[in-house]
This record gives sequence, C-alpha cells and structure tokens, in this order.
Amino acid sequence: MKIKEQIPYWLITIGTIIALILPRLAKDGMFTDGVLYAAVAHNLAIGKGTIWFPYFDNFMFPFFHQQPPLTFIIQSYFFENYGDSIYVERVYSFATAIISAGLIAWLWMLINKDDKENKKMAWLPVLMWIIIPVCFWAYSNNMEENTMGVFTLLAVVLIYKGLMSGSWFKVAYIIVGSAITMLAFLCKGFPGLFPVIIPALYYVVIRPSRYPTIRAIVFSLLAMVIPWIIFNIIMVHNYINRSLTAYLNERVLNSIQHVSNVNSRFHIIGELFFVQLIVPVALTAIILGVSGKAAFRFKELNNEYKKKILLFFLIGVCASFPLIVTKEQRNFYLATSLPYYAIALALLACRHLNVLLLKIKPKAVKVILAASALYVLIGLLYSYMSVGKPGRDKEQLHDVYAFGKIIHNDADIRVYSETWQDWGLHNYFVRYFCISLCMDTNNKLDYFLLEKSLNRQPPAVYNKLVAQGEKYDLYKKE
Repeated sequence: MKIKEQIPYWLITIGTIIALILPRLAKDGMFTDGVLYAAVAHNLAIGKGTIWFPYFDNFMFPFFHQQPPLTFIIQSYFFENYGDSIYVERVYSFATAIISAGLIAWLWMLINKDDKENKKMAWLPVLMWIIIPVCFWAYSNNMEENTMGVFTLLAVVLIYKGLMSGSWFKVAYIIVGSAITMLAFLCKGFPGLFPVIIPALYYVVIRPSRYPTIRAIVFSLLAMVIPWIIFNIIMVHNYINRSLTAYLNERVLNSIQHVSNVNSRFHIIGELFFVQLIVPVALTAIILGVSGKAAFRFKELNNEYKKKILLFFLIGVCASFPLIVTKEQRNFYLATSLPYYAIALALLACRHLNVLLLKIKPKAVKVILAASALYVLIGLLYSYMSVGKPGRDKEQLHDVYAFGKIIHNDADIRVYSETWQDWGLHNYFVRYFCISLCMDTNNKLDYFLLEKSLNRQPPAVYNKLVAQGEKYDLYKKE
C-alpha cells in the first residue's frame, strides 16, 4: 500500500485516541491520584514546597514523599506558563498520550526498517495500544505512569536503535537511552528501570551475527551500570539524598512489607492477560481469522520476524511482571508495559491485515477516508461539548466550589476522622483552593465541615453558615 493510502487508518487511530481520552478530560472531576499529582505540581508552581521536597497540604503531606518529584517538576512548568485552570493538567496528560503515540510509531519504524510494507502501518501498534482499557483510562486521569511512559519509551527507542547497528560508534544511543531510564525512575521509581534489560534480551532472543558475545556482554552491562552511576552521583548531594531516602524507606519498603490490597501477588498478571489485553488480542484474532490462508500468499512469518515478536513480548513482561514484588497493586501500574504488548500483537497481525487492506477498492478507500475524517471531527465536537460538565464526584465538586468561595485560600478546615479519610475531598480542596483539612480536636480552626451522612452534630462552638452543600454542611466558629 502507498503511504497516502494509510491516511484513513491514521485518522481512525487519531479519532480513537480523541474519543477515548478527550471527552473524559474535558469534564470536571478526576481519579483521586490524578488530582493529587496536579495539586502537588500546582503547589510547586506557586511557590509551595521545593523541587526535592514537594508540598501537598499542611497536615497530611507537608513533604510529599510518596513518589519521586520529576513528574511534579515538569507539570509545574505547565501551571507556571498556563495558569491555574483545571485544564492545565488535562492538556498535560493528553500531551503525554500524543508524545507516547509518536514514540510507539517511531519504534515501529525502527523495528520494520527493512520492511517497507510493515513500516507504513505505524498506526497499527498505536491503535492496539490505545484500545487497552487501562491505557486510555490512565491518560484520562493524569496518572504518573503517563510521564514515566514517555521516558521509558524514549529509552527503549534509543537503546533499540543502538543495538540494531551493532557498532561501537552507536553505543552512544545505548548510553543516552540508559541514562534516560533514570528520568523514568525519578518519575515513579523502580518500574521505570526496565529498559536496561533490553540489550541482554536482544542478544538472547535475536542472537545477531554481526557482533560477538563480548560486545553483547559489554552493551548489556553498560545499560545497567549507567543508571547506577547516575543514581550514586545525585545521592552525593545531601538534599537530594534525604528526599529519595524518604521515598525509598517510607514508600517503597513500606509498600513491600506492609501494604496489601490484593490476595495474591500474581493478581496483576491475571489483570494483564485476562482483562487489559483482551481487546487487542481479540482484534488480532479477528484479523488472523478473517485473513485466513490468503495471508500466507503475501509472506509467511520467518524466524527473524518471530524473534522480534518474542522480543517485544518479553520487554512487556520485564516491564509488568516485577510488579508482583508487592501486594499493593493497581491496574494502572501496568500502563508503561502496554506499548510493548501492543507492538508484539501488531507485528503478529500486520502482514495479515495488509493482505485484507490491499483488497479494498480505491472507491471504498475514499469512503473510509471521509468516514474517518468525520470520526475525528465528531470526537472533537463531543469533547468540546463536554467542557465544564461534571464527569465524576458531582456532589463533592459542587460543595468544594461553593465553600471554597466562602473560605479564603490557604485556610484550614476542621473535619471528623471519617471525613478526613476521604482522599478525594482533600485533593479537590488543595488543588482548587489550597485549603487543608485537619482532624483538630482543640477547636482552634475557624471552619468546620460536616458530612451529612455521618448523622453527627458539629462541636458546640460552630454555627452553620447559610450556604449549604449537597453532601456537606459548612460551619464557622462563633
């Protein structure tokens, strides 16, 4: 197929990205972690906290050490340049999706450098990737995996580019790619380091004849040593050392030793193969089933091609299976591994799909082009119509906005312990008004927020304000 004949399918892919992500981002309300990350980044932008000691609020996390700080640092520049609007973090999140899609397409073209037909279909792995449920969900909710995924993808692209040549001169790509994994680490810790294993995987799976075993060993060790050297260099600085040590001790070790939200360490593997990958696997199966024997008239898969499929499947495994080390597991932790499973499936389906697409008549291609362009426009229009509408937490958002206008920014609100445990309430108050919630028992604070469903009375020193909420009532000290 000619490159211009791929335009309809690129439009379908772009339209799918828009349809699955933009309408959700256009609406107010977001998954609690996404609001929390935006709040920390916003605070950094307005001078609350420092780069290595980010600030969330006055009581829960005066020093937010739950994650390394790079994502907050990058996102804070968006707030500095584009203001306080809730759409700043949404534009940022969507931008990471677009950059990731571009990097997947770039990696696909490197993989198929000598296969012109496959190379033209760079939209296919992008489509396989974005239709994975937790993938588009993560980009709809400003997850840290979005930023980390940009760096891991870039690292994989550069390392793979260096390995393809097999020359000592191209070792610079491996060095730079390995160094970039430290940027991924500084976004969300150890899950960002998996690209360092790629040189070893490449040699074991591909077994290229163009360079000897000693060169493969050197490349593999180099990829692993570079991040270790960089880490030790930055840890020499006492300020950085205290920040990352707090993260490693209070977040990583505590998570491994004490935190559990699943019954089995292998829960995340079942989630991956029996939930998240169902859609792209089903699409691949349909393509293979419909193409039938006709695909083999085009070209059977040779051993080298099969090795590439295996390589990228194993890269996905290296990015996802280490998550079993802890029983604190969330499905979105898988997000950074998904591009490589998508690439493996796309490689499996690509040549079969090409056979089917070649059968489409030119007039039908024009119809598909028009329909795909309309698909993109409808997605954009629906996203525009969704701007400002509540997407989730409607009652809670109503009350946060209503009470935030009454209470001055940077104030503290007293709440009962049951309400204090509501992360979403903390996040919205901090993100939109820099207001902190406190379990204060000394009646020191001017405001008290009472959740109606608790069926409790406020402390005697507080009187209810005229303004009432849908889910909460606001009281002020006499």
